[in-house]
Amino acid sequence: MLTVTIREKDGDERRLMFQEEEVTIGRAKGSDIMLPRNNISKRHARLVDKDEKVVLVDLRSTNGTYVNGRRITAPEIITPADKIYIGDFIIRVEAAAAAAPALGEMESTQALDIAMLGAAASGGATEAVGAEAAMQQAIEEAEREARAEAQALEAKTRAAEQQQQRAAAEPEAWDDVLESTQALDLSAVEAIDARGPTIDSPAGRADMDFGYAAEAAPEPAPQPRPAEPAAQSVAQARPAEPAEPVAQRRAPEPVAQQRAPEPVAQVQAAPLPSGGLGNDGFSTLLADASVEHILVNSHDSVVVSQGGPSRVLATGFESPAALERAVQALLESTESGLVERDGVLRGTLPQGESLHVVPRALAPSGPIVTIRRRRTRALSLADLVQQDAMTQGVADYLAEAVASRKNIVVLGAAASGRTTVVNALAATFAPDERILVLADAQELSLPHRNVMHLDKGALHDTGQVWTSVVSELLAQRVVIDPVAPDDLVSAASLALGGHDGMLLTATGSDCHGFLRRAALQLGLYASSLTAERSRAMVAELVDVAVLVERHGGAVQVAEIVSVEGSGPEELHILEILGRG
Repeated sequence: MLTVTIREKDGDERRLMFQEEEVTIGRAKGSDIMLPRNNISKRHARLVDKDEKVVLVDLRSTNGTYVNGRRITAPEIITPADKIYIGDFIIRVEAAAAAAPALGEMESTQALDIAMLGAAASGGATEAVGAEAAMQQAIEEAEREARAEAQALEAKTRAAEQQQQRAAAEPEAWDDVLESTQALDLSAVEAIDARGPTIDSPAGRADMDFGYAAEAAPEPAPQPRPAEPAAQSVAQARPAEPAEPVAQRRAPEPVAQQRAPEPVAQVQAAPLPSGGLGNDGFSTLLADASVEHILVNSHDSVVVSQGGPSRVLATGFESPAALERAVQALLESTESGLVERDGVLRGTLPQGESLHVVPRALAPSGPIVTIRRRRTRALSLADLVQQDAMTQGVADYLAEAVASRKNIVVLGAAASGRTTVVNALAATFAPDERILVLADAQELSLPHRNVMHLDKGALHDTGQVWTSVVSELLAQRVVIDPVAPDDLVSAASLALGGHDGMLLTATGSDCHGFLRRAALQLGLYASSLTAERSRAMVAELVDVAVLVERHGGAVQVAEIVSVEGSGPEELHILEILGRG
C-alpha cells in the first residue's frame, strides 16, 4: 500500500492512500492522481510499490520529473525523505510497510510496556506505586527517544536540502542547453525549424483571434541563451596507416578538396510583387512555383526564398490590419484544422504547404508567419552532384555509408539544406525496406511505398516513449528529423538496441562541436553517465557526421567526419572531408 502526500503551490496539502501496487500521475482523466495543470503531461509519471520499495518512473513527460531538484532519466527508488517535484506540486511517498508509528502511539505503547513490566516486578500495595513510577520513567524515556528521533530527522532533512541545492544547478544547466538549441526564435527566420502540426483536436474557429480573446495567452518564450562550452574534448584522430576498412571508406581525391560551388541554374523565378501585398498577398506569392519559403516578420517585412538567397520584398502589406486579414484567410483555408502548441498555431494549406503562425499575443509587431513548401520531387545524390552541392567522391562515400548501415547525422543551420541532403540519402534505401520517418514537420518526401510517418512532437505530448513505438512498428530504417537534446537518450537507446542505418538531422555549425555538445547533453540528461560513458554512447549513436551549408543560395556539403570509437579521454574521429 502506498501513502502519497501532495502539497500544492499555495501550501494546501492532501494525503492519499492506495492499495494498488502501481499509481499513475498526470492531468488526464483516468490517472490515479490527477493534477490538472498545463505544465503537467497527460501521463506524467508512475509510482510502483515493488518489494517494499517505492520506484518512481518518468513517462517521458514534457517538463520532466525531479527528485530533490534533479531531473530523473531512469527509474529511481524513492525514500520518505525525498521530495518529488511535478509541475507546481511537491510529493512525498512511502510504502505502508515502511511507515513508522505515530509519535503519540509510540509514546503510549512504550510507556505501557515499561509500566506493565514495572508492575509485574512489584507486589501488593507497592505494585501500584511502582507502576506509577515506572509509567513516569517510561514517559520520560519515550520523550528522550522522540527528541533524538526528531533531531535525526531534522539532520536528514538538512542533508536532503543541501543535496537539493547542489543538484539545483543541473536542471538549470539543462534548461540552458535546451534553450540554446530548441527555443523558438520569434524573428521567424529561425522559426523555419519549428515543430509542425500535431495529432490533436483541431482548434475551434472562435479561438483563432490573434488577440486570444477566448483564453489567456501564454507568456512569451524566453530568448535563447548560449550554452557553456563543453568540458569534454574531442580529439581528431589521424592514424598514420589507417586500417583497410577505413581506407576503403575514404573517398577519392575530390573529397579532400571540395571546390567552391558555381552558380546553379535555378527554377525560373517570376518577378516578385513590387507593390504592396493586399488581402490576397499570400495567394499571389504561393501562385509562383519557384517560391519555397515565405517568412513574415511584420506587415512591412516579408522575406521570400525562390531557391536562392532569401530576399526581403521592397514593399510588404499595406498595414498591420491588412496583414491580419490575410493571415486570417490563411487560417480559414487550412484543410486538416489548426492545432496550437506553445502558443503557436500550426496547420497545412490546401496544396500541402506547412503553416506556422505566432499570434499577436506573442508578437507585438503583428503576426509572424512561416510558410514552407515541400518539394514535389526530392533531389537525388546525382542531382546534388550536378548542382555542385558535393563531388562524385563525396556522393559515393555517403552512398556506401548508407548501404553499410552506418548511422548518419546531417547537421546545419536553419534553411541550410540538411533536409535536401537527408532526402537524397534516404532515396538510396533498398525498395523493400520498411521505413519510419519520425519528424516534427512532415517535409521529407521519400519515393518508397513502405513508409510510415509519425509526428514526433505529438508523441511527446501524449507521453508516449517513441523508442517502444519504433520496435512495435518493425521499422528497418529510422529517420529522425530533427534530433533535439531531449531525444538524444532515446536515439542512443535505439542504437544500443541494434537499430543501425539511421538517418538523423540536428542543428549545428561544425561536426566536432556537435559531437562535443552531444556528449555534454547526454551527461546532463542522464546524470548517472560518466564523461567516458557519454562519449561511448555518442560513438554508438553517430558513425558519420555531415555538415551542410548554404553559400550564395546553393547547398554545399562542407564537412564530413567518421567516428571510429571512443577512449577514456576523447572520441576518435577521422576527417573525411575538411572544411575550406
